[in-house]
Amino acid sequence: MYLKWILWTSIIFYLIACFLNAFKDTKNNKGMYKGGVCLFFGWMSFMFTDWFALIAWFANILYWISVINYDKTDLLFFVFSISSILSSCLAFFIKKLLINEAGTYVPVKVSWGFYFWLTSMVMGGFYRYFIQYQDIINSLFNFF
Repeated sequence: MYLKWILWTSIIFYLIACFLNAFKDTKNNKGMYKGGVCLFFGWMSFMFTDWFALIAWFANILYWISVINYDKTDLLFFVFSISSILSSCLAFFIKKLLINEAGTYVPVKVSWGFYFWLTSMVMGGFYRYFIQYQDIINSLFNFF
C-alpha cells in the first residue's frame, strides 16, 4: 500500500526518540532523561502520584497496539491512535521529575526527544486516519 511509508517513518521517529533527551533539567540545562529511560521506567510514576507522567506513559501502549494492528480498519484502533496523541500531550504538563532514590526532584522541561516521540504519535494517527478512510482516498487518487 502506498501509505506504509507514513507508518515506517512513525516507527523510525519513535526509535530515534528513545535515544534522544526527552526531558532536560531547567536548572543546569543538561539532558536528564533519555526517551528510553522514560519508556522503561515511566510506569513507576504511579508510585509518586505524578498522574500526567503516568497517563503520558500509557500513550506508548496505545501507540503500539495501533501500530501492531496496522492493517485493520476497526474504529477501535483509530480511537487508540487518537488517544495516544492526546495522552502524550499531557507530558507538556510535567514540571518536575524524580532523579534518584532519595526522593530528589528537579524541575524539567521537554526536549528534542519528546518532540520526536510526539511526531511519531501524530504520524501514526495520520496513518490510522488514512487507513480508516482509505476507500475515499483511493477514489480521490483514481479520479485524478
